[in-house]
Amino acid sequence: MSSIQILANLIQMADMMQRELKLQHLTTSDKQVLSAIVLLSHDEGNNAHLNDLKKHQLVSDIPLPSLYKSLKHLIQVSLIKKVGSERSGIYQLRKI
Repeated sequence: MSSIQILANLIQMADMMQRELKLQHLTTSDKQVLSAIVLLSHDEGNNAHLNDLKKHQLVSDIPLPSLYKSLKHLIQVSLIKKVGSERSGIYQLRKI
């Protein structure tokens, strides 16, 4: 199987999983931010810190205003929640 065929299969599988989890309404930035939070929370014991999020490979190319907009949207649709004080910069994944 060629590399392009493998990539096509992965994209198709990711699309099916997004539909199953009802995440298809999210923007690309939202999905990248959510994915980074999932990966960081596993490493950080359920919390993702904003400073780590900004440096994460999936998020580092997203402009800061778009990152904050995605965080706000993910909170509004109850996929994540902010933990601690208003300025703590700590986010936690909610059960999907």
